[in-house]
Amino acid sequence: MSDYDVSVEPFIKWLEKRLKRGKRDAIDQFAKRILADSRLPRQASKSLYEAYLRANGYSADDIQTFLNACQAFRNEQLKESE
Repeated sequence: MSDYDVSVEPFIKWLEKRLKRGKRDAIDQFAKRILADSRLPRQASKSLYEAYLRANGYSADDIQTFLNACQAFRNEQLKESE
């Protein structure tokens, strides 16, 4: 995903699956909080999710964790397509 990615990705589904695998890292801790947010759109682009986080008072650390999660998501997608 580029910095201004506007394509809709299955990011939320990926977070849910990741939690079931139980990695228990910073991304999982963030995933628990963001998935509990009932206002969060179920489908959106990276840019829209990032704007949502900023507009709804998420911390700079949360936003950085989100960006790290996006990179992990993209890396997993690339591995699966090989």
